[in-house]
Amino acid sequence: MDRIAIIAPLPPLKTGIAIYSHKLYSRVAEHIPILILSDYRSKQVIPGAKILRCWDKDTFISSLITITRCLKLCKPRLIHLQLGFTLIKNYFITMLFAIYLLLLSRILKYKIVITLHGIMARESIFFYLRIFNKSRLPITPVYLLFKIYYIIISKLADLIILHNHSMARKFIEMTNCALAKIRVIPHGVDVRKERVMQKKFCKEGKIILFTGFIRRSKGIHSLILAFGRFLKKNHNFRNVKLLIAGPKHFGDDDEYLTFLKLLVKKLGIERNVKILCAFLSEEELDELIANSDVIVLPYIDYFYEASGVLARIMSFGKPVICTRIPKFEAEIEDGVSGILINPLNVSELEKALRLVIGDNVIRRQLGENLKKKTINRSWDDVAKRHIKLYVTLSKHIPRVHY
Repeated sequence: MDRIAIIAPLPPLKTGIAIYSHKLYSRVAEHIPILILSDYRSKQVIPGAKILRCWDKDTFISSLITITRCLKLCKPRLIHLQLGFTLIKNYFITMLFAIYLLLLSRILKYKIVITLHGIMARESIFFYLRIFNKSRLPITPVYLLFKIYYIIISKLADLIILHNHSMARKFIEMTNCALAKIRVIPHGVDVRKERVMQKKFCKEGKIILFTGFIRRSKGIHSLILAFGRFLKKNHNFRNVKLLIAGPKHFGDDDEYLTFLKLLVKKLGIERNVKILCAFLSEEELDELIANSDVIVLPYIDYFYEASGVLARIMSFGKPVICTRIPKFEAEIEDGVSGILINPLNVSELEKALRLVIGDNVIRRQLGENLKKKTINRSWDDVAKRHIKLYVTLSKHIPRVHY
């Protein structure tokens, strides 16, 4: 059977890769037949794609067995693995899972492409162990483990897809991978038809929006602190509202969300802050973004990856304030297509809010420049680039018609 087999999670699993995979393969399947080996929780139907729900993010051995059976039965010409940090169980089980699939592909003589959605560099590990988890694990051995893991991927995979040149440089630095094996394909951008939407949350005044998963690594507490200071110092902006909208990540508990609510109450800014903890539909998210005046992404992690949230909002022409971390520095030119600040720097963030909220011209210029970055980055464009790679690697895939 001449199929491309995709191994990827799909919604309703609440992860960035699940959302990414659904958007990408909904477009790919319009042109070529694909088989998606997805998790048991998937409820998606994608026209043109056959979906086999054959693995579980919480189990390792049974997932390996079922995926192996499916691959032997379907005999695909090409396997494409959408690989995140914790595709199955945790970091280290995911490593074993990926290495097993690479070895299996070699044994069965299947071509295999891997999209790396994130890279754990030394600074990433320092953040995760010291700041995020406050662990005493030694950094160097953990870094060497990831380095060996990436070297194995670079040797066994036929092609590695990365989302930006910053990721590509870091991967080559860690693995000395041949350039011929690497392709940079940016994260897809949602291109929406512009339409006027009525403001619901704040009919008067400006709206500052944070959207994305509500978790500690997003640095939302620094935004709340900066916003509280902004209101205290700028009495002319009493009508400015802060909206924090997004779901909890499937691996998180309620602790951070509870902390954020208590922080808002402690600062006495309940009237100006709304926390909407929910998984929003595409239409609901469109409305929130369209209604916002400034979008703030105050993340504190140092993972080398792409920001799905930033890609999601680009086409709306809204100004963004982001932190100086790899995923945003790869996309944003400070003062041109956004404002960059240092992570957890409440003072810098308050000043950036004052600058962008108070100047209509700056807001418009930043938003327009960011929107220009969406050229050739729609999901249709990204899907076509994937299809061309598939056709190159597998001569048995049917002719593509656009």
